[in-house]
Amino acid sequence: MTRNMIERSFEAITDSGLSPEDVKNTRMGIVMGSVFSESENMWIYKGAGFGILGHSRTMLANRVSYWLNCYGPSYALLSGDTNGIEGLTLASEAIRNGHCESALVGVVSFEILPEMSQHYKGLKLLAEDGNNRSFDDDGMHLI
Repeated sequence: MTRNMIERSFEAITDSGLSPEDVKNTRMGIVMGSVFSESENMWIYKGAGFGILGHSRTMLANRVSYWLNCYGPSYALLSGDTNGIEGLTLASEAIRNGHCESALVGVVSFEILPEMSQHYKGLKLLAEDGNNRSFDDDGMHLI
């Protein structure tokens, strides 16, 4: 989960027309939300002793800040399905209040077991092609 979030963060920065070097040593705020994921159970039972590093949802924002070398505030959200909108709200308030110059907001959920995906599909919460495209005209508009 952590690696995926770091990779998607780099992609978001480059998709915006910036380079990760452009945000290095800046006061960019990082807001990361996550919901429970079965991947947590996998890491807990790994024998290497690094399970907490591999799945800790509370560390996602800090890990992204570390890899991007940003010095703004980092927030971890654990509010379920409202993480996205709450993250955007928190980021805009942090910028408005001068806590950071810019912000990167992300949300992650890994569903490894097919049963969970079937539940989400039954609730019409998954796009047929697997890409929600939250802000696209043809998207699912889920955040």
